[in-house]
Parts: sequence; structure tokens; C-alpha cells
Amino acid sequence: MAGPSTLRAIPEVASVAIARERIRSLRGSKIREIANAGMGDPGVLPFWFGEPDLVTPQFIRDAAIESIARGETFYSQNFGIPELRGELARYVSRLHGATSDGCIAVTASGMSALMLTVEALVSPGDRMVVGIMSAPNRREMSLVVPSSKELTRLAEFQLTDRFFSSPEVRHWAEGGAAPSLPMGKTESEKRGRRFFADLPPNPANFPEGLKDGLCSSCHSGPLLNQANEFLQLVVPGAPKGTRFQDVGVSEFNALGNPARPFVFTNADGTTTTVVTPDPGRALITGVGPKDDPTFEHVNSFKISPLRGVRNTAPYFHDNSAKTLEDVVRHYANFFAFVSNGVIVLSDQDQADIVAYLKLL
Repeated sequence: MAGPSTLRAIPEVASVAIARERIRSLRGSKIREIANAGMGDPGVLPFWFGEPDLVTPQFIRDAAIESIARGETFYSQNFGIPELRGELARYVSRLHGATSDGCIAVTASGMSALMLTVEALVSPGDRMVVGIMSAPNRREMSLVVPSSKELTRLAEFQLTDRFFSSPEVRHWAEGGAAPSLPMGKTESEKRGRRFFADLPPNPANFPEGLKDGLCSSCHSGPLLNQANEFLQLVVPGAPKGTRFQDVGVSEFNALGNPARPFVFTNADGTTTTVVTPDPGRALITGVGPKDDPTFEHVNSFKISPLRGVRNTAPYFHDNSAKTLEDVVRHYANFFAFVSNGVIVLSDQDQADIVAYLKLL
């Protein structure tokens, strides 16, 4: 996929550093400081990253342009394009002896290669000898590897009740029965349950019957994070168990994030432009709206689990819903829009859904 802009705007919001202490204490690269100070100055030769002051040769730039024009813009094999690995293997063999392409991995940069090497060879607690002439960031790379104490603390936390959203979920994770939907105690909770029970819409009680199982279409399964068999009644072809769906968050764009054009190449060779603040899964899969009849790609995001959802604010991929009331208000607008005003969630409906969500 390619487009006039493939950059997404990230809202500037105040946040507290959440990285672990070891990461926050890493020393910055002096090379990067020098580069930042000298970039753009025509009087400075940019040798800081080990690259020359000459632009990439024309034949290489032409090959890159032709590759993009052919639509070769998706993920390649994890270790790199086979033809490139084969050529690198032959080159290394001429210099250092026989080397198979199975020993070659292509990375995005030299630092990425060094980082992967450290992660592959260095274990928590190992001691390293760092040569003076080695990469200046190698000491910091070795510190990124979690210590045995940190790994132990992580493993211990995963065995506590706090790691699980409920005792029922923990019981299921340990091999027990899957958690069931709670029946609800208050009248509001009991009314809210109808939206999450695995029920097909009931057109015989039109339009009120269309609310039966309304939320469970996408929030089913043990963790309430996958579609059930009834989604295909309103979205033909949507497979049971799908984990992605477009629910209008990007379209409504409550935060007013900048929208940009994204151009998708369709299976038939034509192109479709989508203007959106975030195309969601389509940014990875490259599937545009013309090839997305089940709404699992464009503006689509992973369906969130609802177990313990009362504790996981804010909500949606862009954090646009600060409370569960905001979430349900969004869905009231969404269902009214997609049903042309047929499905109307009343204030009481919304309060009942919120009451049930807080019960999960």
C-alpha cells in the first residue's frame, strides 16, 4: 500500500513515563547528539552514521521506485528477501569461506543487527566485555535485556489474581471451564445482559427485537472479544471468531485528529483513496475497501476483550472514550447510523449496558 501520506498524527497528550527504570536510565548516543546538531548544515560532512556524503546511486534509487510501482510494499520474509540473502551469502563466502543463505539475516540497520545479536547471545546476568572501538551503543543494548530478577518478578506477577480480570478467567486459563455470562443482580444489569447474550436479532419484535444480542455479535467467546455466528446476519460473509471489525471510531473521529488520504491498490489493479485519521488494520494488510466486504481491514481494529473492562479506561484505539458511558454513547450513534435510524439505544438501554459492562 502506498499513498500521499502514510504518517498518522499522534495527539500530543501529557503522559507519565511507563518504561521500566532500566530503560529510562539508558544513556543517549553522543553520535546522535552530534548528528542532530549538524543535520541540514551544508558546511558539515555527514559522516556520523558511517554513511558517505554521496546520495544513493541512481540505479539503486531506480530499482526502489520500480519496486514500489510494482506494488512490492508488503512484508517480506522475516530474514529478508531470499534473492538478496543468496547474493549476500555468495559475497560473504568469497570473503570468509563458505556461508549458506540460511546463516544470513537482513535487518533494517546496523544497529538493528547488533541489537538482535545481543538479544540472541546475551542472557540475563551475563557479563560482557565491550571493546573501546565497538559500536558506542553496545553497552546500552546489553542493558535492555531483562535481568533474571526482572523476569522472575514478571513471572510471579502472572501467577497472581491481579494478572487476571476475574477468578473465573484465571480458572479458565488454568484449564478449567470457560467463564459464562453473569446473570446480573440489579434490574439494570439483568436488562443489560440481553445485549451480550449470544442471541440472533428477533425481527418478529421489530424494531426492539433487533437489540437482542446486539453487542454479542462482536463480543462473544470466553473473553468477549470475537464475533459469533450471528454477525454474518448483518455483515454477510463475516466469519465466526473474527477479531477485527470497523465500528466507526475512525469515521466519527471524536478527537478531531487530522485525516489524511491513503491510496489502496485493489485486487483488480485499480486504486481507491480513503481519507481517514487512522486506517487501522488496513495499514498493515494493504486491503482497501473494495476488497473488504466484511469490514475487517479499513478503519478496523482488534476487538477488545470485555472481561474486567471497568478497569481498562480509556477506550478505543485512539483513547477517545474516557468512560464506559462514552463508549456506549459512541455505539448508540454507530448503530443509529448503520441502521438508518432503526436501532435506537434509549438512555435506559445505554445505562443498562454500562451497568452490565461494570459487572463483567
